Amino acid sequence: RGQCGTDLVCRQGICRRCQKSSECSSMHECVSAKLGAGYCMPIQQKVWARAFTQPHEALCTVTIFFASALAAAAGTGGGGMFVPLLVSLSGLKTHDAVPCSQFMIFLGSIINIVVVISNRHPTLKSQPVIDYDCVVLLEPLLCLGVMFGVMANQVTPQWTLLLLLCLTMGVALWRTMGKGLQQYKKEIAMPTSSPVAADSPLTCESSGDMPNKQNVRTCFDGLIPKGFVRLTNMKAWQVILTVVVWASLLISSFHGLSPCSWHFFDFLVLMSAVLFFLTFVAARRMRRMIEEDPITNKGPVDWTANGTLYYPMVAFTAGFLGGLLGLGGGIVMGPMLIEVGMHSEAVQATTAVFVFLSSSLATIQFARLGKTVWDYAMWYGMVTVFATMLGQWLCDVFVRKRGRYSMITLAIAGVLFASLASLLVIGVGQVFEDYYMGRQMWFSSGRLCNSNGGGIVASDVVPADQWPSDLRRWERAGAHR
Repeated sequence: RGQCGTDLVCRQGICRRCQKSSECSSMHECVSAKLGAGYCMPIQQKVWARAFTQPHEALCTVTIFFASALAAAAGTGGGGMFVPLLVSLSGLKTHDAVPCSQFMIFLGSIINIVVVISNRHPTLKSQPVIDYDCVVLLEPLLCLGVMFGVMANQVTPQWTLLLLLCLTMGVALWRTMGKGLQQYKKEIAMPTSSPVAADSPLTCESSGDMPNKQNVRTCFDGLIPKGFVRLTNMKAWQVILTVVVWASLLISSFHGLSPCSWHFFDFLVLMSAVLFFLTFVAARRMRRMIEEDPITNKGPVDWTANGTLYYPMVAFTAGFLGGLLGLGGGIVMGPMLIEVGMHSEAVQATTAVFVFLSSSLATIQFARLGKTVWDYAMWYGMVTVFATMLGQWLCDVFVRKRGRYSMITLAIAGVLFASLASLLVIGVGQVFEDYYMGRQMWFSSGRLCNSNGGGIVASDVVPADQWPSDLRRWERAGAHR
């Protein structure tokens, strides 16, 4: 495709004139000309101008706003919804939609963390709502799984990915929806009680200056670092080790090695050893602290109860599936944390940290490579920020204050359903497009090993008995000239 330039499109291995805008590159549209075809020309208007003049861009903006609010309630990133919406409604190609989506997820995760970082666990008041033990133990192998999953994605045909997507997300949706409905029935059966002030970010704890008084505050007052410092000091080594893991992954992203080389294989082995080592360090430190003081140091979930590598390998599997299917870490970690019995509000907060770590790495990497389309990223990033604030406000009003934590679990199920539906529509269309364009329909290492993409190979271009109709028209037109 790259050898056809930006004016022409590659169809069945041959450079041709475009017939519709969807064949053109991102930020290009098919401008009709004579002979029933046209050229791909750059779109002149910025995306924020088109959002007020073109119906499909306005629909994309509104839909992403509500999708972001739903993702904020679930604590997930929302990439499974953002990318299909940007591709189908805004006209971006996948390679441009993914960096834009990651930037949107990154901004939304910042808002989510600011809201929850000073909160305590809803049932275990001595612990923060963010499970830092979970983050520091699972993050290394989760990222390693994503790394291997992305490579597997490059060699797997689209129709296989669709089948795996239906199987994986279908099971996750069924399990999560079932748990959410069970929680909802229990909450309905329980007598209504007044909400606990410390559970909500809209309520301040009483302090020494006001011994018998509680003040109502807004979400933005969570920016005051008092509660944040107190809670993170309790989990200082977890925070420090998480930063070390994040920095190691960031540095490793600058390797610049060819994916199909022995040097890259050596790099994978080294990275795997480092991440396994950090996992063992975290697990050993947790066990030692629990043995020394089980009352203070044991969190809501004992992550080492089933062995050092049990939950980390579960996270590796979740990361592999996320990378293979093109999903974010949040959408695969949310259902997993619900399965292990974590409280719904803790799932929301902890998943937001996973999302922040992964999306920040992806955003930096895409920006360094110059892959981010900044007018799209800034416009839809702004939409995501306002929608995330709305989603967190709705959580305060309808979830935390009323104790309806099943709504968070059901919101995760809603994100799974919306992502599954969106990705299915886009995936089916991609399968037909691959078949129509004559692309590879079986397992192949070509996409993984060739960073420049497919290109035109002479042996792959096998014309029929006669030239395609649009090429015949060009030939006749040239003859008449």
